[in-house]
Amino acid sequence: MGIEKEKTVKLRALVAQVERYKEAGNLLHAYQICSSLIEDYEDELDSYMIFSEVCEAMGNINPAIEVLKNYTANYPDDKYGIMYFGEFLLRNSRWDEAINTLSFVLPEDVPEVSFLIGYAHFMLQEYQHAALHLKRYMKIIKSKLEPEAIFLLIKSQIQLNEYSDALKLLKKYEKTFRYDDTFNMLYGIVYYELEMIEHAVTHIENALAVSPANPDLNFWAGKIYFKVQNYSNAESSLLFFVKHSEIITPEACYLLAEVYLQQNNIDEAFNYYDLAVKLEPQKRRFIESLDKLIFQKKNINSNE
Repeated sequence: MGIEKEKTVKLRALVAQVERYKEAGNLLHAYQICSSLIEDYEDELDSYMIFSEVCEAMGNINPAIEVLKNYTANYPDDKYGIMYFGEFLLRNSRWDEAINTLSFVLPEDVPEVSFLIGYAHFMLQEYQHAALHLKRYMKIIKSKLEPEAIFLLIKSQIQLNEYSDALKLLKKYEKTFRYDDTFNMLYGIVYYELEMIEHAVTHIENALAVSPANPDLNFWAGKIYFKVQNYSNAESSLLFFVKHSEIITPEACYLLAEVYLQQNNIDEAFNYYDLAVKLEPQKRRFIESLDKLIFQKKNINSNE
């Protein structure tokens, strides 16, 4: 057996041993082996990858970032190593670092890098940059695009108020994603923003038919139903969102208050206006609506 082949076999055996320790939950032993792996196989990406995975499992990613940074600095031509490092950073929400790392790979060599950088910019709410990189990715790939890339570009265009461009993209892929809940939700949002409300209702209901328990979808359904004065459906959707979303948004509470006001349910309207103000105390629209209702309640009570 040649020296290189023997080295590879030994490395694979050690990696397999680390995997067994990981599966058994013995992360300390796995970490100790991985540390020696990097010393003994400093030119092998596999040793850095398994080390970073163990660090991730231990909830301590900083040592992994340090060694991966060293590897990519020492082997700048290893595009796979850079891509792995970039994806590791993305997985751990290190958006700026991921963008800096992935920028060393040309999209012409690895088109997916444009998608990953676009995703990082989107997570940083840098929607203009996100759209730029996502368009570049789609231009290079052309066919067999990941749905997430298309949806992410549409979401970026929505954030940029580029509703006409978003609508063109939605129409382009309508046949492909006709029954997709996310696609229909985005369609509904764009039509809502373009004041084409009946179309918005159609698409949001298509989305609800697929994913009735999606909180975000119910939030937008509530907004759209409120716009067409379907207060019963608006109430149901917004209540579902408030009860099941991980984060209760002040806008959802404000809309619920508006729904209850239209239904002449003054007490519930007051409760949700009050909650909206507590969640966003600087919002003038919320404060004014609450003050107006307080004044209204005082007049009702004084007349009884």
